[in-house]
Formats: sequence, C-alpha cells, structure tokens
Amino acid sequence: MTMALVCGLVGGCQPRDEFTDVRSERVPAPILELPPFTYQGELGAIYSGDSVEVFVGNQSHLVRLVGIDCPEPGVEKFQQGRHFVRKLAAGIRLRVDVLWRDEANAEFGQIWAADKDLGLELVRAGLARVTDDEFEGRDVYQEAWKQLDPSNQ
Repeated sequence: MTMALVCGLVGGCQPRDEFTDVRSERVPAPILELPPFTYQGELGAIYSGDSVEVFVGNQSHLVRLVGIDCPEPGVEKFQQGRHFVRKLAAGIRLRVDVLWRDEANAEFGQIWAADKDLGLELVRAGLARVTDDEFEGRDVYQEAWKQLDPSNQ
C-alpha cells in the first residue's frame, strides 16, 4: 500500500491510505452552534476507529466517538477498527449527535450509521474499550463490554 501525508486538519501530518478522504476543497466547519446539536453528513477520513472526519458538503468535522477508546497506530487491532468503521459507515448518510467540543474544536459525540451506533458496535466487536466519559447511553456500552469479558469493569 502506498502512503502519503495529509497535513493540517488534525494537527500535524497524518498518514494517508485508503481510509483517508482527500477532497479538493476541504473547509473546516464553522462554529455556528453550541453543543448539544445534531447534523447529517458523509464519512471522510478514518484516523482510528474512534476518530473520524465527517463531511457536510465540503465542510469538514473532526469527530471523536464519546465513551470509547480504540487502538492507536502501531497497536494490535488498529487497522481492524478502521476497517470495521469503513464497512459500517461508508457510502451512507450518517447522523452525528455532538455532545461537546474540546479547545481544538474537535466534536465529541455519537455517530449513527442507519440504526447502528458506531461506538457501541465497536465495543460489541471487541475493537474498543469503554472509557469513563459520562453520557446518556453509557450503561449500554458498559454492559456490552462486560459481555465480552466479565472482568471488564
């Protein structure tokens, strides 16, 4: 696989491969609303299973899935998480429920591909662990994680 670098959007250069959406006119989304809010868009780049880019037209949103943590580059199951997200979310309209933003304007929330919560599906597939983030629905994530391994608390 050939690798190149994509610079700018997520702070620094990122490896580019088949999971990186390179659009000719990538525009960071303006901050028009304070969370919580919802919008719909299309999947762009997948940085890790829990960090993706969502496009609304040519406006780019960096979204971090709340409540989970997926492996980072170089860690086992990193590529599996990216493939899993691509399989569930590519080519369909996504609903993003933004719960909060950080100081870099990354959006934290849930992404729905049809009727599937991407974060919950990653947990169920054993490709993410549940974090301490507080949000509505965390109990469902925690229960799915415990079902994989009763020692998960």
